[in-house]
Amino acid sequence: MVTDRDRSVVAWVAVIGAVSAQDVMARFGVGGTVGYRRLLALVDHGLLSRARLAYGQPALYVAAADGVVFAGLGELDPARVNEASVRHWALCARLAVLLKQRARCKVWGEPRLRAAERQAGRAVASCRAR
Repeated sequence: MVTDRDRSVVAWVAVIGAVSAQDVMARFGVGGTVGYRRLLALVDHGLLSRARLAYGQPALYVAAADGVVFAGLGELDPARVNEASVRHWALCARLAVLLKQRARCKVWGEPRLRAAERQAGRAVASCRAR
């Protein structure tokens, strides 16, 4: 069974891009057993996918296309994680958790920023290279 809290987790993952299990646990205030159990259930339901690309580094979870729709964020494209971007995604997710905890501000990741720029038809948070 998928819960409203699960929907919140999938939505947060979709907005941030790619996150570790530790990031999810810190963001939602759950322990390891509950966190890993829920992430496994969301992967089993096809709402998240799990990518382990760097040896010795934690796996990253990404919202699957069905997960983005499930979260009501159909305008977002699922993040793409590869060997070259895994460290970037991990650092961005950790920063998003810290900003939420300390600054208590709303944090958008790259998928949400790209969607906002597509909707606006102009740069919202990007710069133009000349």
